[in-house]
Amino acid sequence: PEARSFPSFVESALSRIRPIRTLYSSQPNRLTHDAIRAVEKELITYLKEHPKAIYQLQPRVFEKLVAEVLASFGWKVTLTKQTCDGGYDIFGIQSDQAGLETSWIIECKRNRHDRPVGIEVARALYGVKTDLRVGMALLATTSYFSQDTINFGASRYDFKLRDFSDIISWINEYRPNPNGRIHINNNQVIVPGDPGWNPPG
Repeated sequence: PEARSFPSFVESALSRIRPIRTLYSSQPNRLTHDAIRAVEKELITYLKEHPKAIYQLQPRVFEKLVAEVLASFGWKVTLTKQTCDGGYDIFGIQSDQAGLETSWIIECKRNRHDRPVGIEVARALYGVKTDLRVGMALLATTSYFSQDTINFGASRYDFKLRDFSDIISWINEYRPNPNGRIHINNNQVIVPGDPGWNPPG
């Protein structure tokens, strides 16, 4: 789907991946992992110029986008498995200037611009945070939050909300950070021309 929507950055990213992909056919190693990140960096560059294109992303791509941006801020982030919904999409560790670490769970909602995130999503995420005894929770969306959700977030110091304008601000602040670490679980790199490639439509 991204190839149809964003042909220029997809082709640029694939041209970097193809030589690496031919060398590795099993689980991705560090080199393949870096190639995956190259795709996300190309996407971020495109979104800086075309912010409304974020609505065309697949939900999983939006999760990876948020993970990459947080990693660029120096966070250590891990994407959860795509097939398992544990109530959050990303686990992150944020370190402050003194070296104090704070754990986060992040839920990403790639909604249409006119579809707000309701209070039930916020309550569910906060419940998972409480059950896991994680320090902070973050709910990120491409749309906006209902007033009940805003009120819910405002009453809790350990629960943060980030809407479309916040995500675009993150994208504009993005600078690749070699100290940021991202781990993408169970991710096979399949590009057009590979035996496993199934073109959309």
